[in-house]
Amino acid sequence: MLQPPGDRIPLSFSECIRLERWPTDGHDRAPSAAKVISVREGQPAYLHCAQPKGQRRKELKVAWTRLRDDALLAVGTSTFTLDPRFQVSKPRRKNESDWVLILRRPSPTDQGCYLCEMNTEPTSTIVPVYLKVSIDRNEVRREETEESEGTADEMQKFITLLQTNIEGDSLLLNCTVKGEEAKAGELPTEVKWTKDGVPIDFYGSEKYSSERHVSNNGASVLFTLRIRTAAPEDSGIYACDGLRLVKSAQTINLVPPLASSSASLCLFCPAWPYFRIYSLFIPHFYLLFS
Repeated sequence: MLQPPGDRIPLSFSECIRLERWPTDGHDRAPSAAKVISVREGQPAYLHCAQPKGQRRKELKVAWTRLRDDALLAVGTSTFTLDPRFQVSKPRRKNESDWVLILRRPSPTDQGCYLCEMNTEPTSTIVPVYLKVSIDRNEVRREETEESEGTADEMQKFITLLQTNIEGDSLLLNCTVKGEEAKAGELPTEVKWTKDGVPIDFYGSEKYSSERHVSNNGASVLFTLRIRTAAPEDSGIYACDGLRLVKSAQTINLVPPLASSSASLCLFCPAWPYFRIYSLFIPHFYLLFS
């Protein structure tokens, strides 16, 4: 991997772009992509890296690094960082050649130079991308106003109830949000789903999906997390929470079936060997603002 000059001093945009390198043996240069990506704090950032024309995708290896600390973020679609916000989207069609590094919920500390390196011949290809993360001043002022003016009762206005269900081979987690004095326009439009404290990323995944339904004449809203083809590795502590919500969590334990068992998924089954998969649910309740 290319090493940054100096003592890891953050590079400017112009210094970052000068690191660009393409093969010189006749490979056609890929169409130019954005060299600088500007996003607001908290909004997903998509860093594009197009492979050179004429390069076979099966033979190509793509690696993403963060230059300020030499951190190897990903090779291909495999991530090598403990930061769950990073993932890579690979080309899905034959006529596509774009590898995209996706950063969820970026902060100003993520700003800087990122390098995409490909093992082309005779020299590797390096595509630098500079990420700029700006702070939404209006949002900051709005949050500060809410924190200064809102009382504890107001901040904990909505309560949540997390329940589970089985639908075929899918596990459903239903998070109901309601408040005694809630109005339809005040109900949250989204909740944050986590597994073992890590946010669930729905992008490009067929494993997870979410839905939202307003019920009881607008007095409550139901958020559903669907986990398709539930398996033992899906066991863990699931939770739903969000701004002005009381966090609700459940511990889910999925046990693999016995070879002689033909029963389907079931909820609240005892730990007998006659059931294929059982689930143990232990409710936990936390206050987001404590």
